[in-house]
Amino acid sequence: MNDLLTDLQHRMRVRQIPGLSIRVAENGNNLFNCELGVSDLSSGERLEPTHLFRIGCLTKPIVAHAVLHLASQGRLDLDDSIAIYIPKLATRPEFCSITIGHLLSHIAGLARGPYDAHLYSDKDTLLRISSSQLLFVPGEHFKYSNWGYYLLGVCPTSPAQI
Repeated sequence: MNDLLTDLQHRMRVRQIPGLSIRVAENGNNLFNCELGVSDLSSGERLEPTHLFRIGCLTKPIVAHAVLHLASQGRLDLDDSIAIYIPKLATRPEFCSITIGHLLSHIAGLARGPYDAHLYSDKDTLLRISSSQLLFVPGEHFKYSNWGYYLLGVCPTSPAQI
């Protein structure tokens, strides 16, 4: 393990990576935890396990995998309306035609969504999405959408959950 950590520290120096956090788990059991580097370049504050990272679009493959896994178990269907899982969306008929598959494929008609989404609570984000206008009829065009993947991420944790 020391060789791995030495190699990581070398790569961090070469690539000018200020800090990284590693977690390896299996079946819910942590096998390895490690923080290397700093969380703030100006203060030099050491990176701690409690620090949060903005990981942006890296979550999309994880969300897609989770949704497809639920679909493979028969717990949801890719042709289901997202409004089944997030009832607040059912108040807008145009949102009822958006399927899980549309969201996965970025063809739901939703706007991209704000870059600063981390500034909004889940309630505010859902309100912003549900009060927005669709850009096109779901399934007709492609438009990359952070909001679509936000809805997919909320879907299995919603009160109307599967």
